[in-house]
Amino acid sequence: MLPNTPESIRNFRLLREEIVADGGEATLCVARFVDGMSDTDMVALFDRDRDEEYGGFVETCQGLEGRWGGSDRTARSPLVAERVRLFIRLEEILGRDFFSASQREAAMQALERIAGL
Repeated sequence: MLPNTPESIRNFRLLREEIVADGGEATLCVARFVDGMSDTDMVALFDRDRDEEYGGFVETCQGLEGRWGGSDRTARSPLVAERVRLFIRLEEILGRDFFSASQREAAMQALERIAGL
């Protein structure tokens, strides 16, 4: 399940084309909640999960910052690799943050800090 946005529809269409090209069958549909959970409830669930991921990301960045300052140039090689992994990790989280969760900005600021190391 993804939000009903032009980008999501485009991505699902591409996926459907791949499935059909491989001999499978696929159909796209748009669904809506009719009872129980509301759209607002679903957005809150997505945001909660992304905020947890962003929080962990920020903590990891802070740990890297602390280790970076206490290491000499030759000991930084593994830290540089970790920084690269963090860049990739944030891209992954952003790819799932369909509704701009509240901790997104804190994660972006943490990334800017480690980019400047």
